[in-house]
Amino acid sequence: YLKSLPVGTLKIDGLFVRDLLTNPRSEAMVRAILQIARQLEVDTVAEAVESPEVASHLAALGVTFGQGWAFAQPRPLDEALRRAGRAAAPAAGLDAPAGVPQVH
Repeated sequence: YLKSLPVGTLKIDGLFVRDLLTNPRSEAMVRAILQIARQLEVDTVAEAVESPEVASHLAALGVTFGQGWAFAQPRPLDEALRRAGRAAAPAAGLDAPAGVPQVH
């Protein structure tokens, strides 16, 4: 069942990433997820990457993408969308927040 799902990316939970450098079980889990990703020929994204050392280790293991404080601090979505040159579409029946153009 799982192998038939249309998956393009496997996300590596931050619980395994946060203590990757100090907990052998966390590294074992990351390696196992990477092995599955390779077999499925999909990318991986590690969340909660909070230091350059963890980012380097993940890259050496073969993780494709990372997200976390090592790269950028979280931003309000409207700001992130503005920086990307996109506008947020409000949910059905809701008005867009002040300052965010509506997309129709």
